[in-house]
Amino acid sequence: MIASQSRGRDQRREGHRDGERQRRRHTRYLSQRRAIPKGAVPKPDMSQGKAEMLHLHVSGTVADVVKTYQEMLKEKGWEIETTMNMGDGSMLQAKKPARQCAALVMKDDSGSLIQLTVTQE
Repeated sequence: MIASQSRGRDQRREGHRDGERQRRRHTRYLSQRRAIPKGAVPKPDMSQGKAEMLHLHVSGTVADVVKTYQEMLKEKGWEIETTMNMGDGSMLQAKKPARQCAALVMKDDSGSLIQLTVTQE
């Protein structure tokens, strides 16, 4: 194997490890500062510009999850702006000074999938 090929492979491995560490730090940050239900299983997340997105899987029904989110967000000082029922899913939007939060909750085979997006204004 050529030395440059070995270095390239090592750099890719290190980049993957850095990405995994960053994802874990980002998920920890969101769980400490945002309303994330206990027992939720984080899925891969992302951030883009002023928006942070996190996907979670929970075992509750869509209605129970949305109700829990409404209560948790209100307790943390968020003002609920909109809620919408869409059959097998629901959405809610909330705001705080300089921040917006949207939670899309969809029925899943074994519970509910949550797409949580928080945007800085």
